[in-house]
Order: sequence, then C-alpha cells, then structure tokens
Amino acid sequence: MNLKRDNFKNQSGQATAELIVSIIGIMIVFTGFFMVVDLGVAKVENVISARGGADLSSYIGDSGGSGSAIISWSSGGDGFYYTEDDLPLTATSESPETFSSELQNGSFSLLSNFSMFYIENNFATTLDPDSVFLPAADLTFVTRSQSVELDDATRALYFNTPSITVTDTIYMPIIE
Repeated sequence: MNLKRDNFKNQSGQATAELIVSIIGIMIVFTGFFMVVDLGVAKVENVISARGGADLSSYIGDSGGSGSAIISWSSGGDGFYYTEDDLPLTATSESPETFSSELQNGSFSLLSNFSMFYIENNFATTLDPDSVFLPAADLTFVTRSQSVELDDATRALYFNTPSITVTDTIYMPIIE
C-alpha cells in the first residue's frame, strides 16, 4: 500500500483547474489596468490640448465666453452627486448680489469694511459686487473632447460601449 499515491488519487487535474481560474483572474486585472492607462493617457493629452488652446485664446484676446458663476450643484436625475447628469445652478453677471453673502462673515463684510486703521491709502472704501467674480476676471475658455476606443475584452468585462469620451474645459485670463 502506497500512502502517497492514495492521498492524491482523487485530485488529478486540480492544479490545472486552479491554474486556469487564476489566469482568468489575472487577465481581468490586466485588462482593467490597460483600460485605466489608456484613459489616463487620453486625459493628459486632452488637458494639454485644451491648455494650449486656452493659452492661444488668452494671448490673442478671444473671449470665447466668460463661463458662468456656479452657485451650487444639482444631483441630476439619478440623485447622486459627481455623476455625468449633475447640473450647475448658475447666476449671471446681472445678479452678482447673489454672491454678496460669500463676502460677509457676521459683522465683517469685504464689501464695505475696507476703511480700517491699518490700511493706508485705501482707494476704494466699498467693493462693487459687479467687479467681484467672473466678469472681473475677464476669462476665456477652451473645451476639448477626445474619444477613447475600447477593445473587445474591455467592453466584455467592464463597459458595454465602444468608446468613452473624455472632455476638459480650461479657463485662462485674457492677456492685455
């Protein structure tokens, strides 16, 4: 009677099955890693392209729009923040008083309390709310989008879509 042989008699092929299961798991991890690398490279390229466009617009003085002042965010239809359907709640430059509360803290107000004993030669004792936010910054912006094609393995394992679009908007002040 051979004890070693009897102990392993019912385990033939177990190592092969374990190897196959582990290789599948490793392939899934590597596929995800390559997808993240592709998205990261596309994001960096997109930001560099948008930054170059914003620099050029800033230099030539192309306003391209000044953006919009964001008061808050709506969570959108899904009820979750930080998803694609989130919407900004904006104010316009015609209603800058909306932001006046941001410049006040209790009895101190940056809108009117500029005349203090330690401030010499104060040129403006009050601050006009029209000059506070985006219109005062004289910003220009450029938006760039890039589509990242997904391979078949990534589509089968993670996403059921042929591509993912990366979008970036860069704001720069206009150089005068």
